[in-house]
Amino acid sequence: MRAILSLLLIVSAVQAAELRVNRGILPGGLIDDRRLLSELNQHAKQLREEEGTVKASELLKQLDRKQCALTLQQPGKDKLNSAQIAERNRKGVLVVSGLYKCQHCPLWHSGAASGFMLTDDGVFCTSYHVIDNKDNDSLVIMTGDG
Repeated sequence: MRAILSLLLIVSAVQAAELRVNRGILPGGLIDDRRLLSELNQHAKQLREEEGTVKASELLKQLDRKQCALTLQQPGKDKLNSAQIAERNRKGVLVVSGLYKCQHCPLWHSGAASGFMLTDDGVFCTSYHVIDNKDNDSLVIMTGDG
């Protein structure tokens, strides 16, 4: 629980630039994982150059927080089937990507993990170890709609 609360505080205070991923999301909403991650890596490098990424060092400093104040949306009253739930929430499913300089070549690489949105203003949740990575230079997220 501590890990989740720490991350909530981190992300709620961060605003970053936006780029769209286009090639990785195929017609019909299908996802080409390899293509998507390649494009996300390119965008992450571009955002880093434009100083539009969240610096991982800033996030690491905040991992010791014990609590945060957060207002979550109230659950709906309508009973939804699986397809309706997926349709309603797909945009809030995230790819969380840490950009790091390779120790074996001169290139920038990125790792990918999952996450999900909690609020409309950018608070999201991911695993503690995704943020607790000293090799990451910066962090970017991609929403389920690119």
